[in-house]
Order: sequence, then structure tokens, then C-alpha cells
Amino acid sequence: AAGATYNVVLKVTLASGAVGGPYSVTKNATSAFNPSVVVAATDTLTAIVANSVDLTNTAAGPGAPGAGPGVEATPVTTNTVLPGATTRFTLFVNNTSAQGDTFNLAGSTDPTFAALALPAGWTVVFRNAAGTVITNTGVIAGGGNAQVFADVTVPANQAAIPAGQSLYFRVVSPSSGAVDRKHDAVIVQTVRNVQLIPNNTGQVFPGGSVVYSHTLTNAGNVAENTGGAEIISLALADAQGTFTSVVYLDANNSNTIDAGDVVINTPADLGVLAAGTSKNL
Repeated sequence: AAGATYNVVLKVTLASGAVGGPYSVTKNATSAFNPSVVVAATDTLTAIVANSVDLTNTAAGPGAPGAGPGVEATPVTTNTVLPGATTRFTLFVNNTSAQGDTFNLAGSTDPTFAALALPAGWTVVFRNAAGTVITNTGVIAGGGNAQVFADVTVPANQAAIPAGQSLYFRVVSPSSGAVDRKHDAVIVQTVRNVQLIPNNTGQVFPGGSVVYSHTLTNAGNVAENTGGAEIISLALADAQGTFTSVVYLDANNSNTIDAGDVVINTPADLGVLAAGTSKNL
């Protein structure tokens, strides 16, 4: 009616990942009775705030360890693990956007995530709060968060890493592209385990000699007999005063004493025993 008003609402749906601005749309209201009567109104979207996410350790929110954009120069959290065991990192995926979003989960030794690389034999498995294996967080409401566990398993033959192995975790939205990365680390503890296994059986006539073969095995994860305090000392204690014993290094693993076999008088005669290797004596 003349002198009356009519409200019109313009709703704009943004494409996923839309950024930038300003954007404007002009509306024309044209008289249906007199097309020459036209009035224009312009609406402007000054800026689009990009979706964002923050990956933190231990707790959620801006005060949690690792809060803020990654990736950090030094590890936020460092866990210690024995070879063959699993260590758990507690992560929180904080959706710092105003709208809901989902995020894919990944772990790598490459901070750029150009490749999803892990040390040989290592695995990273993500689980939700219920313990279910996941690769995506599911929908997290705007301003909300989700707890995620990253279980890192190292192989049983893993060498010690006292300085720590850096690991990077990433969350990225497949729809909006919002991404954050976080730097953690795993220290693999030193395990020392040297085993000497003999056969302990033999017969000999008086005045003769008998050879017992032994296997010296380094079942630990660090090299032994490297010098200094890390030596292997082979001690002989003959129960009979008239008996004598000599230990040879079976250099060619022939189980017999050959010309190339050396008598072990000092740790240096034995040489370095690398982790996971054996020597015959």
C-alpha cells in the first residue's frame, strides 16, 4: 500500500574455504506497474574470516600446551618409551571457527607434511575418547573441541634415541582447509642386555682338550664393548687348579679353532658388539 513498507532479507551462502573481501551485491526493486521506477540498495560483506583450528596437548583452550599456530621449533611434549612398547599423546582439536567443521588426522616426521613419513617399524594410531580408531574427528561445533589420543608404537629392535625423535601431528579440514600442526617427541630408552649361551657338555681324555662353543649376543638396543665404561669383560674361573682355559673369537664362525681366530685377553680383542648381533666364542 501507499506509504507502507515491506521487509526483504538477502541470505548469502558462502563457498567452503571462501576468504577475502569486500564483496558487494546490489538489489534493484522495480515497480511492477511502472518499470521506470527503480530503486537500488547495496549490501557489502567487508571480510570473510577464514576457518581456523588449534591443536594442543593435554588440555583444550588458548592456555593449553601448544596453543597458537604451529609448527613449534621445539617439542611441546616429550614421551619416553621402551623398544617394542607404545606411548600415548593426549591431543585436543580446538575448532576456533564460528561454524562446525571436521578435521583429518595425520602424523609424520616431516614438519611440512609433504610426505607422511615415520621411522622404520613405527606406527601412529589415532583414537577418540571411547578408544575407537579414527582418522577424522567428526563434526566439532564452532568454538568446541574434541579429545584425541595419538598412540605411537616403536619396534622391538629400535635403537636407543636418548636425544628424542621428533614427531609432528597435523589436523586439517577437508572442506575449509583450516590446518594446524604441532611438534612432539619420543625418547627411546636404552636397554642393555648381553647374553652368553654355552652348550656346557663335553668329554675328554686326561691330558687332552675339549672345545665348548658359546654365543655372545647383544639383545639390547645399544652397541656394547665400545670402550670406556661400556666394555664386556670375559672372566675365567677354573674349578680345578691344574686345568687351564682359553677363550678364542671364532672369527669365521666355523665352530673350530682356526688360524684366524684370536685369543681374547682384553675387551679390545673381542671388538664392538652391535645391538642385535652375536659373536661366536
